[in-house]
Amino acid sequence: MAVFYKFTCCCIVFLGCLSPARAQSPATSDAVSGDFRGVTIMEMLTYLKNKYQATLYFDPAEVPSLEVQLQFKDTPFFEALGDILSGSGLVYAQLAVDGSR
Repeated sequence: MAVFYKFTCCCIVFLGCLSPARAQSPATSDAVSGDFRGVTIMEMLTYLKNKYQATLYFDPAEVPSLEVQLQFKDTPFFEALGDILSGSGLVYAQLAVDGSR
């Protein structure tokens, strides 16, 4: 049971910001394309964070050093993120800030 918890962490995708003028994060509207065979999950999360200006929170010590064997062509951001994390013991949650309050 301890092994399960050791390899389980939560990647929190924080969408939006405190300004209501930015209603949609680039991550929600962009599609992921590319050949990512042989890339580690950590490298993929860093790539997504930088390329799509998504705010991803994760503990690098908890991210397994597994390699992904994935190719994407115009895949929606969150579908790609789900594919990347699939089978790794990692999950993600989307959070959105309601700027109207």
